Amino acid sequence: MSDYYFQNHVFVTSVKTFEPYLAPSFLKSAIASDADILSSPAFKDVFASFFQELEENDKELYTYFKSKLIRPVDELILMSRRLLVEKRSVLALSYPLIFLDQGRHYYKLLNAFFRYWLSLARFAYLDDKGKSALGSLKPRMLFLRKSVFHIYNALKTNVLEKEITLETDYSAGFLAGFTTRKITIPYPDNYLNLHDIPFISAADLNLPYSTLTKRNKRIGVYQPMLTNPVERLAFDRREWLCLPLWCGTSLVYFYFSYKYANTVLGTLNLFEKADIEACTRKPDILIVFGGDKLATTGTYYADEANDMMVGYVSDVDEADYFGYVKKLVLTLHNLRMIKQGALPIHGSMVKITLKGGKEVHLIIMGDSGAGKSESIEAFRHLAKEYLESITIIFDDMGTLFYEKGKVSAAGTEIGAFVRLDDLELGYAFSHLNDALMYNVGENNSRLVYPCTPYDEVTRHYPVDIFLYANNSEDQKDNLHFFSDYHDLVSVTEEGRRKAKGTTGEVGLVSSYFANPFGPVQEKDATHALVLQDFKALEQQGSKLGVIYTKLAIEGHEQSGPEEAAKSLLEWIKAN
Repeated sequence: MSDYYFQNHVFVTSVKTFEPYLAPSFLKSAIASDADILSSPAFKDVFASFFQELEENDKELYTYFKSKLIRPVDELILMSRRLLVEKRSVLALSYPLIFLDQGRHYYKLLNAFFRYWLSLARFAYLDDKGKSALGSLKPRMLFLRKSVFHIYNALKTNVLEKEITLETDYSAGFLAGFTTRKITIPYPDNYLNLHDIPFISAADLNLPYSTLTKRNKRIGVYQPMLTNPVERLAFDRREWLCLPLWCGTSLVYFYFSYKYANTVLGTLNLFEKADIEACTRKPDILIVFGGDKLATTGTYYADEANDMMVGYVSDVDEADYFGYVKKLVLTLHNLRMIKQGALPIHGSMVKITLKGGKEVHLIIMGDSGAGKSESIEAFRHLAKEYLESITIIFDDMGTLFYEKGKVSAAGTEIGAFVRLDDLELGYAFSHLNDALMYNVGENNSRLVYPCTPYDEVTRHYPVDIFLYANNSEDQKDNLHFFSDYHDLVSVTEEGRRKAKGTTGEVGLVSSYFANPFGPVQEKDATHALVLQDFKALEQQGSKLGVIYTKLAIEGHEQSGPEEAAKSLLEWIKAN
């Protein structure tokens, strides 16, 4: 492991040098490969970082080795290499002070380092040399996983000097791996600094995948810049990658620093990954995440001359949250849609198919924490005896399209970014096998999991019911329909909700059209689209109204969405 990156608790390494270790075991011993790993510069960097942090995390353990060894990092690595094949009692002849305690402190150190390794965001990559290489990537990823356990168990056996009778199979290898390819995009001269950054051609996620980021909420609204923030940026191609994505019908090239790989790669469960063969043109949206210019968690520039939306996030700790990744992509997509005459909707849409074949296409609109996902999940649970199926069209952001007097809806994301705080305790476990989990156990903890194929997300659907989610008022009926579309215009454009701690807002707040991701930046254009589309929805017979989720009323965090879902179910059954 010589070609690697290690910063910010993120470890990224090329696995091209693993080839010799993939030979059959009778051709090369496992001990030799284990010793090579412990001798590598990458291992020394990781272990040195661990030992430095140990001074704060376990002062007694740190002092024990620091006081007995002149060069503790180097000597502990050498000691560990010998412990791969020698018993503690043999090694004690060379290190009598260290093993005077029968190896108890070394055993404690071994376990502490293993936990430290598991806490890192660990990624592998392999140059695909212009052709599919996932088949070559996988065995290299598995090699490290097996080696970590072989090293751990060998050291444990020899320091305790007894046979291990219980082994636990942790996900101790790479959390994800990706193959990369150098491709040439026909950029104009002011984007030539991006040319050498490789693209991710394929990826392998090792799920479930749970991690922590430095922040767990998003703050602020994206504001435009008058100049292009990407021009004259410097990039080290050895520490940057580009992930090509589809957000709705927008082609996105998402350039990111390895430092934020842990934060960015959640997009693989949320947006459709674009095939590398599609990356032959300029993108509709270009984003740079982790640049060394400015100090911003997100801004953008409309490059009219090149017909691109350009997003930019600085290398700042405040940006280390998946919400900044997701929402910047969606904001730039929404701005494109508004320019093209389509209306972005911050909300959830499902296609409900009842037993007997009746279909209902439902949109629940509302800003973060309004109770959209919670109400739909409650509906799914309450209505299961009546349901044939329920398909998520969009979980957070969709678009209304107006054509020839009719309005239809489509989605943007293939996955869901779900807040766990107000859902049933078992919800996370129901998605354990396919989820990326961010900040579990903290306020505003999130799951990212795939839910709908891309071709279904981007298909256009009719809208039968359009509801605004009110999370702060306790209305007995839970459901109220308007007789005039102007009432819905007023309610949605006011965008009132009680903040739930998912952003930096507190108390009762308003956000234009409940959507700070495009409509807030283009209010006049959005207002014209709202009037046009809501009038058309009324004329085509869609039911327009409000659903009272009570999600922000103390004591109603779970019962509120359940009561709202029950009222909705009764109305659908009766109509």
